[in-house]
Amino acid sequence: MPAKTFQCFSPWRRLALIGCLIVALSCSHVLAGPNDPITGDAYDSLIASQHLEIQQELATIFPESVGYFVTGPLDPLFDHSEDVNSLYHSLRVICPDLASLGRIVPTLKEDDRFGRIKVHIDKSRGGDESGYRGVTADLRWDGQNWPVQLNTINQTRWLIWAQETMYSAAADDLDEGDLEDYAEDVSDYLYAIDQGDLNAVEPQPEDHDLPSRVGVYEPPPDYVIEGYQNYKDYLHSHAAIATDFAKGILAFIPGDSLERAFIATAPEAAYPNKEAPMLQHEYRKFFQRGGSVRTMQTLTKPGCDTLMAGEYFFAVGLNGQVRFGRELLREDVARIEAETGKKAPRANHAFLFPGEPVLTAGAFVIEHDDNGRPYISHINAQSGHYFYSNVTPTIREDIAVHSNTYVLTLGHLLAALAKMEIPFDSVRISKL
Repeated sequence: MPAKTFQCFSPWRRLALIGCLIVALSCSHVLAGPNDPITGDAYDSLIASQHLEIQQELATIFPESVGYFVTGPLDPLFDHSEDVNSLYHSLRVICPDLASLGRIVPTLKEDDRFGRIKVHIDKSRGGDESGYRGVTADLRWDGQNWPVQLNTINQTRWLIWAQETMYSAAADDLDEGDLEDYAEDVSDYLYAIDQGDLNAVEPQPEDHDLPSRVGVYEPPPDYVIEGYQNYKDYLHSHAAIATDFAKGILAFIPGDSLERAFIATAPEAAYPNKEAPMLQHEYRKFFQRGGSVRTMQTLTKPGCDTLMAGEYFFAVGLNGQVRFGRELLREDVARIEAETGKKAPRANHAFLFPGEPVLTAGAFVIEHDDNGRPYISHINAQSGHYFYSNVTPTIREDIAVHSNTYVLTLGHLLAALAKMEIPFDSVRISKL
């Protein structure tokens, strides 16, 4: 089937399309599994937990341009003890390395531009016996105390692991002492990576009389569709869009009215990482191969104006930020590895907002006009981690039934671009 796009609509047709877009959203299939969209009151709670004003103030002290990443809570819906909840319900400043983490508290205390912020360190939070090495800072903001987690990406990995194992119902039948000992080993292992030991020895749960399911590298599930080409073929067999406003086409270029409708009616849903069991394995490969989290950035208008031509993977977080990284084609990876004799580190969508659900994810393509200025020419909603996971048993239904809804989530990206005043005129939108 040849690729087709449409762009021109009469005024009455544009109004009809807006109505159809709203109907398509309201009639989209509702799921009820652990990997399914977070909607309703839970979604509202996720958005309310972001406290964007505080994030924006913190970002002026700890800018991403030097490697910091200010973000929302890891999981504000998580329910455990009060102390443990503070780890998952707090805003976060993720530091690029241990040296930066060591400077963050003095910087907060000494900064006189923000008189409303005061720092109080409560070392009891997080339970020193558990092994977590992050710090909780209580910021005095607008008459209230706001706990903020200060850690590194590897300490965030510890929190993700602990939530899935040590702080989960699955741990109820395990010896608490054995589990805490193993938690300390996991913490020491991740701390060694923070110190630059990329070949640190992985702790084994069996050494603590624990089952493999609680391991930091839990055995990942098998792929549902065997063979990458078979998976890719199945994806592309459902590439045609089938909504009330577009049928039987592979892509479309919306007019102004449809762009506004996309933004106004973007689904109020957050999408968890469907491939969470593989996240720790992916981080292990990434760091062992010399990867750096500094290669992932937050999109800004000045930054967009400097991007090289090519494809970039992106995700839009609950705070409205667009984070992205450069996409490497498999053939390019093979060439680089052949030339260098080393495995290339490859980041992915799940690294952009680790452990958090997102509003949308996919890829955007940068091209340059005749004057050499970069512009966004194409966006899609292709993300194996959030939309088309090949380890999710329902992947075929996910692709065949829900892929059209995933296209609608791109309204969150358009909203973010509009807010940043990044033009997206004549942008082509597709599933893949």
